[in-house]
Amino acid sequence: MQTAIIYPVVVQIFLTLLIGIRMASLRGNELRSSRISPSEIAVDNANWPDDVRKCGNSYSNQFEMPVLFYVLCILAMLVNMADFIAVALAWIFVISRIVHAFIHNTHNNLTQRGLVFSIGAAVVALQAMYLLIRLLAVQI
Repeated sequence: MQTAIIYPVVVQIFLTLLIGIRMASLRGNELRSSRISPSEIAVDNANWPDDVRKCGNSYSNQFEMPVLFYVLCILAMLVNMADFIAVALAWIFVISRIVHAFIHNTHNNLTQRGLVFSIGAAVVALQAMYLLIRLLAVQI
């Protein structure tokens, strides 16, 4: 079970890479089309078209809450506490990030996106509490 927690981590990494590739493609297409000049976006992303900014924001989001997820998964492995519950929570978090990215990069309904983000944040909080409780139980 210890290595099972690696799978959701790898899926989260691939999600980040896929969004990054899509962002690079969208930005490249805009620059090649000459609809926007490099000087317009060199300092600030605000001049990109909305769909490009949305994708860029989605990419940036992959380096926020997921960082805590990565740390928790690595810690769980390091202390041999990546059990079924830890792995299940990791998968729930990654599924929430996939859904969040889908919403963000398509219809971008803020209510739906906020709900899914909140679920992911709650799961990370549960991961942290679960790990802490397990660590404290070993100390007793």
